[in-house]
Amino acid sequence: MILFVIVLKLLKMNYNLLTIFVSFLSGLILISLFKKISFKFGIFRQSKGVSYLGGIAIFVSFVIAILTGSFLHEKSLSFDLWVIIIFALFFLILEFFDDLKDFSLRARIIVQFLLMFTYLFFAKKIEIYFFPNWLNYILSFFWIMGITNAFNLLDIKDGLCGGVALIIALFLALIALLNGDTQLFIVILALIGYLCAFLVFNLPPAKVYMGNSGSHFLGFVFAALSMRGDYATLNNPASILIPILLLAFPIIDTTYLTFQRIRKRILPLRKSDDHIFMHLLNKGKSHKKMLFVVYLLSFLWCMSALFLIKGFNYIFLFSLSVSLIFSLTVIFKANQKEDNKIKL
Repeated sequence: MILFVIVLKLLKMNYNLLTIFVSFLSGLILISLFKKISFKFGIFRQSKGVSYLGGIAIFVSFVIAILTGSFLHEKSLSFDLWVIIIFALFFLILEFFDDLKDFSLRARIIVQFLLMFTYLFFAKKIEIYFFPNWLNYILSFFWIMGITNAFNLLDIKDGLCGGVALIIALFLALIALLNGDTQLFIVILALIGYLCAFLVFNLPPAKVYMGNSGSHFLGFVFAALSMRGDYATLNNPASILIPILLLAFPIIDTTYLTFQRIRKRILPLRKSDDHIFMHLLNKGKSHKKMLFVVYLLSFLWCMSALFLIKGFNYIFLFSLSVSLIFSLTVIFKANQKEDNKIKL
């Protein structure tokens, strides 16, 4: 039934596909352009020669596609969406200079705190009606802080962060479509087009990385947009869990990473190879096979989020059970010692 509604709405609004096309095409052009600039001037390149200017291209392509989508609908975006886009730009600029100068962890966290506090003065926060207002602010702050940095932590290997982000964006777009949120739908379509273009260059072997600027930009956008959506209703209060299910894999990976680093007495935001993905690779698993496993895991969690729109039902519970079992299996295999290898 859900799939039928999605197809029907897409047929009625097929011109929205132009938003994806514009974002995809502008993404391809801008990534190619910034890649050439990076090589010509010898800036923003890793030792392997891979450019990490993909984060700059994402914002320009994103805005071009959003303006295109707004023009097609003959309606400008709402104030709260522009606030999200403007603060996403602030995060992009901050992390652009971090890519350039490599700020200290303390300096980066302080500036992030200031940006997030300022953002919450203007933007819609988490609104759980049985919580006091101050607690909703605290939850909103930690949600944005956590998801923004989760995507940065996830950006460790070719195709990983971009692929997971694309899956989440596709499902967030479907949920916005089913909820009749046209403006949110346009914004997510703009993101989908660019992510498709980015993966052309980022799947292994990668030719472009998104850098700190791109990963923080994506994390903030997903955190803010997922807070903006009105999911829960009086008839289905459990749907407030939809954002958590959509972003389950970045949350699971960051939680796993945090426990591993605390166990080793390393600060959670410091770099180390304690990700689920890296643990699997270190056991001799192939990069492409592990990408498929992670993509499938993200897909299963996002499917659970989609089914929750209709409330607790057998399909949702089955999907959630499969997601949990598969996640625990992957974590178990990632955590196994080297001398107890089992093929995944």
